[in-house]
Amino acid sequence: MKRTYIVILSVIILLLSHTLTAPAKKPGKILLSTGDPFPDLTTDYAFSSQDRDYLGFPKKFLSLIEKKTFSLRDIKADVIVVEFFNRYCTSCQAQAPVMNTVYKQIMDNAEIKDRVKFVGFGAGNNGREVEGFRQEKDIAFPLIPDQDFSFYEAIGDPGGTPFTLIVKKTGSDLIVAYAHMGLTKKPETFTDDIINAVKNDVATIKNMAKEKTVLQTTGRMLSLDMAETAVQEMVRQRMLAASMKDAVIKRFSKTELKNSGIVYRGDVAAGTGSVTLFSKIFSRNPVCDVCHGIHFIFTFNDKGTVVDFHPIHVTKYGNVLWDENDADVIKNKLIARPVKDGYTFNPEVDAVSQATMSSALIFNSFNKLQRIVEEQQQTSR
Repeated sequence: MKRTYIVILSVIILLLSHTLTAPAKKPGKILLSTGDPFPDLTTDYAFSSQDRDYLGFPKKFLSLIEKKTFSLRDIKADVIVVEFFNRYCTSCQAQAPVMNTVYKQIMDNAEIKDRVKFVGFGAGNNGREVEGFRQEKDIAFPLIPDQDFSFYEAIGDPGGTPFTLIVKKTGSDLIVAYAHMGLTKKPETFTDDIINAVKNDVATIKNMAKEKTVLQTTGRMLSLDMAETAVQEMVRQRMLAASMKDAVIKRFSKTELKNSGIVYRGDVAAGTGSVTLFSKIFSRNPVCDVCHGIHFIFTFNDKGTVVDFHPIHVTKYGNVLWDENDADVIKNKLIARPVKDGYTFNPEVDAVSQATMSSALIFNSFNKLQRIVEEQQQTSR
């Protein structure tokens, strides 16, 4: 009887979670727009000699001892066009030929072609994915993998791709001259702003800061609009689902860690044994300009081993909600896995069908759990 009650209650909570995570009516978010400083992104990505020459990096000598570190400040240009994309994003696929045209228009402009460079970052994509996208779309400028979303998060986790920025480089400063979220079908939209960025000095660009672009993310970020009592009951049920039959939660608490945010703790007893479990709810912004944000729970024990994964609101192509079979794909990969081992996501074998971007975010969140476990352990001492 007790087990039947738990099952029924779980279904009710699941339905409530899907209902209460409807798109939040929030204003657009201002992010890295005109006049804002741009972070100096660095990577040890191994560029081809052709790409190194294009970006103006030093010639390779004594390659066995050469430090292969890339920095935006190292690029020999006055203006850098930075394109964040994901190879599975349909808008990014559609914008690729547009950016190719922009690149050609700039290269055909004798006055500025040597003063402008282009570079792309594949948010959540590995080297093979980025190279495949480059070949498929015949992209002439360098593309850099950003599998762990480190570059994407460094610019503020914009909540979508394509995200195009025109960056003015002056001395040691990098200033955003223009920023645009989403698909642009007219190359001239970018070309004109690139030419203006070359001509304008930093003071002029900063004076244009009042014209900041509001990124239209309304309706896609999907806030977890659930009452705290419903959230806690859902977490309790996930802890029980990961425990032995007839388990009970003797003590339940909520802690807000300084760096990792809210973590739930449950002391679970079953028979003569007991275990302490922790649950972390992740809410991740979308990676494409038409996708929705996702929410899910990881539950782990005090040794830092994952014992449960639960999608609260996770979608695949067409913003279709995941079913149990989709969730099982993740469970089969990550349940019983120590978070300290990490996981290198391979989209070819690890992704849920038609949900590569959502899958990448979930595996990326798993890799963030080690930091959360460490902070939780330090707080408990």
